[in-house]
Amino acid sequence: MKIFKKIMDIVAMIEKFILIVTGLGTTIITFLAVVGRKTALYKFTWSEEIVINVFIIMIMCGCALAAREGGLISLSLIYDAVPLKAKKVIATLSNLVCFVFYGIVIKTGFDKVATQMATNKRTSILLWPEWVFMIFLPIGAILLVLHTLEYLLGIYALKEDPAKKAGGEEAEQA
Repeated sequence: MKIFKKIMDIVAMIEKFILIVTGLGTTIITFLAVVGRKTALYKFTWSEEIVINVFIIMIMCGCALAAREGGLISLSLIYDAVPLKAKKVIATLSNLVCFVFYGIVIKTGFDKVATQMATNKRTSILLWPEWVFMIFLPIGAILLVLHTLEYLLGIYALKEDPAKKAGGEEAEQA
């Protein structure tokens, strides 16, 4: 478990770096495209193609990092009200559904990449192979699987309900 956690810490650092670089890069490219469009000094017709496709990896890395902390969209009304054993059962069931969904995304993503490679499909402006961008979808889904597993293992490692512990600390501080 400790080795897996250390590996996932490294993966998370890489994901954060990717988010910083892609966020900065897309912001600069978009800014230059807008300036170029308004001043007519230069054309950045290719920028939209890059920015839209890079958003795939940004979204998938962001979702994976959110899954690591259990921060994906959820309804915590019931989850917060039940004891720790029930939380583990609820977390297991909900994460099993997530794993099925991620598995579908991985399978269809790799199928799409294989089809694009076989047909040599290219982007409309840059004429890059489309699979170069599409590969981010199944890779991101694999990251989601890893971080969801990390979160689930963290839930199982809990010995005490964090909601009760937090409630006790809040009551003492008041």
